[in-house]
Amino acid sequence: MVKFLHGGTHATGSGVTQGTSVHYSVPNFWSLSVPKLKPSRDIQPVTEFRANAAQIIEQVRETGAPVFLTQHGRGAAVLLDVESYEALVDELELLRDVRNAEAQVAAGKGRSHAAVAKALRARLAK
Repeated sequence: MVKFLHGGTHATGSGVTQGTSVHYSVPNFWSLSVPKLKPSRDIQPVTEFRANAAQIIEQVRETGAPVFLTQHGRGAAVLLDVESYEALVDELELLRDVRNAEAQVAAGKGRSHAAVAKALRARLAK
């Protein structure tokens, strides 16, 4: 689990607010490491990619390092292995959820732990 601190507000746990604390349960996506960039290997012109696509894709799979494709000397695209791409998308979605949750708490839309626990107990008692 990862703990967030925001503007003096402490956040950990399960997604429930307690006073000014917000609790999140967060998988550790940041443990995914990307190998160090080697420009001679990891920056390729699109024409080189076209000529050696299978080899470059295999390089990305084996090293886990992204390949940056250039066109006319400028960045055109980034080639990532599927696992790295999925981890980036998951992390982005998580960060957006955290930002939305913080905005809801700041707008007074949070509920205390006691209120949520009471509502859950009432729902389970039915």
